[in-house]
Amino acid sequence: MPPPNITGKLHIGHSLFLTIQDSLARYYRKSGYNTNWIAGLDHAGIATHEKIIERLPNSYSNDDYDLKANEIKNEHGSKITEQIKKMGASCDWNNLHYTLNDNFKTAAFEALKKLNEGNLIYEDSGNIYIKMKGMANKLLKNIKNNKFIINDITQLNKLIYTLENIEDWCISRQIRWGMEMPLYFKDNKMLISKNPESNYLHCGYTFDTWFTSSLYPLAILNWNTEDDSLYKEYYPTQIIETGYDILFPWCARMLMMCEFLTGEYPFKEIYLHGICRDKYGRKMSKSLGNGIDPLDIIEKYGTDALRFALINKSKGKDMKIDEEDFQNASKFINKIYQSFRFINMHLEKNNIEPLINENGDYKNKLNNLKEEFINAMEKRDFINISTKLQYSYKHDFCDKWIEENKKEIFAGNEEIIKHGLYILLYYMNIMHCFIPFISEYIYEHFGYDDINYKQYN
Repeated sequence: MPPPNITGKLHIGHSLFLTIQDSLARYYRKSGYNTNWIAGLDHAGIATHEKIIERLPNSYSNDDYDLKANEIKNEHGSKITEQIKKMGASCDWNNLHYTLNDNFKTAAFEALKKLNEGNLIYEDSGNIYIKMKGMANKLLKNIKNNKFIINDITQLNKLIYTLENIEDWCISRQIRWGMEMPLYFKDNKMLISKNPESNYLHCGYTFDTWFTSSLYPLAILNWNTEDDSLYKEYYPTQIIETGYDILFPWCARMLMMCEFLTGEYPFKEIYLHGICRDKYGRKMSKSLGNGIDPLDIIEKYGTDALRFALINKSKGKDMKIDEEDFQNASKFINKIYQSFRFINMHLEKNNIEPLINENGDYKNKLNNLKEEFINAMEKRDFINISTKLQYSYKHDFCDKWIEENKKEIFAGNEEIIKHGLYILLYYMNIMHCFIPFISEYIYEHFGYDDINYKQYN
């Protein structure tokens, strides 16, 4: 998960990537994969920096800065995590990372040391640079050999152009906004050390935040630490999902740096999402007053409506979205709830085992729908499958099957009622990754502890 700012508030862009990432995580778990989705918090934003400076005296040390950053994280970090949890994010909350924690500092130190050993860093005019041409050429070769999946061909071509014309990367910043570089000088001699010899002077630099971010897959998996079991189990990972605007500054740099340090690229697929725009196609901003507060949407329509509206717009390109999209999604969620109530009120409470007519048309319809769903998820075709699922549930199940069988249901035909329950649970199982709250509610109501009642595979 790209770590949100510790002082921030959930915005619609966060909601989009959380919906996509959580849908993929839930899908792969239910498909039988050992799936881990790790959350994080970021200190390196302007808002955080300003809050830190407000709390510091005119003269302060680097330790003072880090202390205040951690203080703000402890005060405000829980707010953004609680907001993320409201989105239904099923990440590993027992393994929450922060970009100033020891794992990131260890990764940054080891990276700087290995770069120096490889004669890939140098100082020029008061700044520290990495020689990038070799790493970029290697990545270019692998991209052109189709070793990576990137869903947006336009952004892929932009990345290729950037890599072909890459310049050395300045990783030092002469501002106190970021992680302190473990770099010292004496008589023009450069030393990378956690415990320098006496008379060595600290460089006064902090790392470019994109440098520490480039080590994200390693830091969160405890690379090069005493307990590196997560690294051994999950590295390299499978997929990263993020906005197309940071394909080069973040994703490409992660690929290059992690491969240089480990010999393996950190992921095989990059799924890029677009920017949420208003109904007129304008970028949402405070100055225009056209932003959509996801917390307000959750309050008015529920999290499932927010998620379903966003996944129904997710095609990797910029998307126009307004409140009507959430209203329509809410109507669909309400349709699910009303059909659940109808089936439930006719069930015998002491005998609710779902059944299906093995020779019936609906079983084939459901099996075909599941196959379409699996194929769509593997292709990241979120729009078409969410539209198909919505249509099938409303038309095939509610408007057709329930209406055609209403007389039998009201007459207490147990077999028909149990067929209805089976169909309802089947739909909820398929759609669980998009709308986890109502699907889990329905499953739990009927006594199922785990919505993995039917697996995807």
